[in-house]
Amino acid sequence: MSEKEIIDKIFARFEEFINSNSQMLVNREELKVVWAVRDRKVLKGFLRIGRKHIPFYAAFNENNDLTLWIPGIGHIFFENKTIQTFLEEEEEGEE
Repeated sequence: MSEKEIIDKIFARFEEFINSNSQMLVNREELKVVWAVRDRKVLKGFLRIGRKHIPFYAAFNENNDLTLWIPGIGHIFFENKTIQTFLEEEEEGEE
């Protein structure tokens, strides 16, 4: 899978990706992507956590690792292997 395909799939399923990951320590039913815009390897927008709308910024680096930044919470770093595991599980679920 090409770098562009990986980024496209993660950003297309961004809400699902962050909710499936054990690094996120919020109530998964309450975490929603309200609005987001993409510029190549960067996604920015707003998450709804409970009743609050909080800005977020997600960007892929040159190794296809993903950093998610949420003000007031901090940075969450997802290594490429975490992303690959998510994509593999998604492919298995589609079969």
